[in-house]
Amino acid sequence: MDVESARTQIAEEFAKARDAQRRGNEGMVRVCARRAAGIALRTWFAAHGRKPPLHDAIRLLRDVVSNESLPAAVREAAERLTTRVTEHFTSPFSTHPLDDATIIINYFLEQL
Repeated sequence: MDVESARTQIAEEFAKARDAQRRGNEGMVRVCARRAAGIALRTWFAAHGRKPPLHDAIRLLRDVVSNESLPAAVREAAERLTTRVTEHFTSPFSTHPLDDATIIINYFLEQL
């Protein structure tokens, strides 16, 4: 996938996330944020001639968390996106899934 197609798909996921946020569906906001980050990761892999390990955004994000060569801010954002929340959407830290996705997206797309 080329960068412009990725940016279009990411924008669509963010639009879905904002709509879900307006409806109070925080779970869907997190899903869309993870999918958007996954699009950036798969695009980065493709641009480097590598097939992503899996198409599952969660697994790709977990790989980011464990990759010590990446900047701490990127790994921490991926950790927040992959940390399970309770049914009441509480987590061990303040979460802003779209902000976290943006950190990851910007980092990987800037590498292209």
